[in-house]
Amino acid sequence: MYHSEDVLHLAEALGNGTVSIDPRWRTDTRQGRQEQLREQLAGCGCLLLIVLVIVALAVWGLSTDETGGEPSYWH
Repeated sequence: MYHSEDVLHLAEALGNGTVSIDPRWRTDTRQGRQEQLREQLAGCGCLLLIVLVIVALAVWGLSTDETGGEPSYWH
């Protein structure tokens, strides 16, 4: 939550040009677009890892029998 005084100070500073914003935080700069892409790719990588783990557990669960946890093709 932002206080109204803080917003007014920031608006004044932006209007005067006395605020310097890190280029990585802005999406209209090359650094900002690169950072945004990096975050999106990291999110996709995490999602892919989760899906692979779920698929591996499902395949392992389907390949075992209910009695001993050994693969059913061993009996």
